[in-house]
Amino acid sequence: MIKKKFKITLLVVLIIGVSLFSFSGFAAEDEIVFGLSQRTLEHAVHQMYANIPQELAKKDGYKMLFSSADLDPAKQASDLEDMLSQGANAFIIVPQNKQQIVPSINKINEKGFPVVALDCTPAGGNFLFIGANTVLSGELSAEAIFSRLNGSGKVLYIVGDPAHEYAIRFTTGWKNIQENYPNIEVVAEQGAWWQTDKALKLVEDLLLVHPDVKAILANNDLMAIGAIEALKEAGYKPGEVLVSGGDGDKAALDLIKEGWLTVTIDKMPDLEATTAYNAALALAKGEKIEVMYSTGGPQILTEVLLVTIDNVDTRPGY
Repeated sequence: MIKKKFKITLLVVLIIGVSLFSFSGFAAEDEIVFGLSQRTLEHAVHQMYANIPQELAKKDGYKMLFSSADLDPAKQASDLEDMLSQGANAFIIVPQNKQQIVPSINKINEKGFPVVALDCTPAGGNFLFIGANTVLSGELSAEAIFSRLNGSGKVLYIVGDPAHEYAIRFTTGWKNIQENYPNIEVVAEQGAWWQTDKALKLVEDLLLVHPDVKAILANNDLMAIGAIEALKEAGYKPGEVLVSGGDGDKAALDLIKEGWLTVTIDKMPDLEATTAYNAALALAKGEKIEVMYSTGGPQILTEVLLVTIDNVDTRPGY
């Protein structure tokens, strides 16, 4: 095992309520073996969550066990059991299901091992959450859209999954900004379950009822792309209806250049993944790190970036 001095630097968007956090029970002198449990590899963002920590661990000389749950909570639980049996003692988990992951986290907690939850906050257990500042993502996109409308007009909210934590936070950001724009009228708030085809059909139907809509806000780029397809089919021109998305997909960046998509949010998954690895390493070594506390427990929220036509060429796309 490589022994070296480690200084953790974490980017935190909000600093109110910062305090120190550490895991008790882990012997810092033990050899560190990471367990990285990913929910899926279907999207480029999740591939980055999987690849970056593994690359960093290899560079630093640490062993990292890896598995993908392939969207199956039962497989994720089994994978984590296997990692424990193989000697993993520091965990980075991207939960497939926030409730069903809790028993696995509790088993890890019983052994005193640190757990970093990436991208999705588990419903229980002792863990540190790392993720993009999703409320800020919603606030940035809403401010960009509402200000371009001069604070007036009918808008649609297209939500990923109305019960999903990420969707709730993103939509909360919209509503925070909406309070500052009393002449913005939200004529519909409906779920499209993150999918392009569902958003296409939903927006097709909504445009029949609200043909004078001025903007469509979506929780992710895939749904924004579906909304744009509906606008194209209905005969709207680029920019006639403002559209916002989220994630910074390559296809979304192209649509910004074409004038169809007004803004998206780059959640910078490389920063999320790097921060998760650095936090897990620091906690495994018995170090205390600065975190914020929310109703869900300790957390570190990483920076996000509003992408418009002005800076789209500087973003990599995912």
